[in-house]
Amino acid sequence: MTTPDYAVQLAFYALLNGHVGAPVYDEPPETTNLPYVTIGEATTTRDNRFGKTGRQVLAGVHVWTRSGGSFNQGGFKATGAVAEAVDALLDGATLDLSASGWHAVGCDLDQSQTLRDPDGITRHVVLTYRVWVEAA
Repeated sequence: MTTPDYAVQLAFYALLNGHVGAPVYDEPPETTNLPYVTIGEATTTRDNRFGKTGRQVLAGVHVWTRSGGSFNQGGFKATGAVAEAVDALLDGATLDLSASGWHAVGCDLDQSQTLRDPDGITRHVVLTYRVWVEAA
């Protein structure tokens, strides 16, 4: 059995890769151009119910772009477009965790945060999803 957090990260990658207008990585190569998406960190907590082994996984997806100097180009506008594509695929998604020994019960957007990175030109959106899973 795979850990539930890793199973969710794999399912996110499978849903997003090739479908959000930017490449998707665990760790992007140093030469990668922006925009891109990274599958982020995850936190798992116990959520057993009705005699079933359950977990809640809070899993992050990060969207990275560069500023174009204006709100009408690049920057937050570009980040928002990719983040919207990510959310359209993940919020309410039916995740396939069957190969991992887990079954996904639900996947909902928990939080979205926009960030201006310290370099002044990189924009970053963190989307956090709450995924409920049960042992298959």
